[in-house]
Amino acid sequence: LEGSWIDLERGLMNRRGPREAESATKRTPPVRLGKSLVRLMRRWKKADGKVKHVIHYDGQPVQKLRRSFASACKVAGLEGVSPHTLRHTRATWLMQEGIDPWEASGHLGMSMRVLESTYGKHSPDYQKNASEV
Repeated sequence: LEGSWIDLERGLMNRRGPREAESATKRTPPVRLGKSLVRLMRRWKKADGKVKHVIHYDGQPVQKLRRSFASACKVAGLEGVSPHTLRHTRATWLMQEGIDPWEASGHLGMSMRVLESTYGKHSPDYQKNASEV
């Protein structure tokens, strides 16, 4: 992830670089970043100076996330967690908050079908109308 992929003025992040080809199987729409994350990223950008990559070690891009992710989980006190676990949690929280499924699927970069079939049961409106018939 390069800093140039993030528009801090609009709070949008591209999930792929401008020269990367669009994948036929993976959705990669831009994602809107929350206000607190945008504030942090502005601060990090100022502190990092001219470093090209958002995630780096001594200015060089991190090549493999396995050890750094495991270290972050250890510091956070998390066990048995993978990056996919974080995505699953985000999808669950979006559905629990009643976020519009179209908006949530775009934010997560997954199809509406997958979102609704896997995470729909977490919506506060799940089976709401059917239960009253």
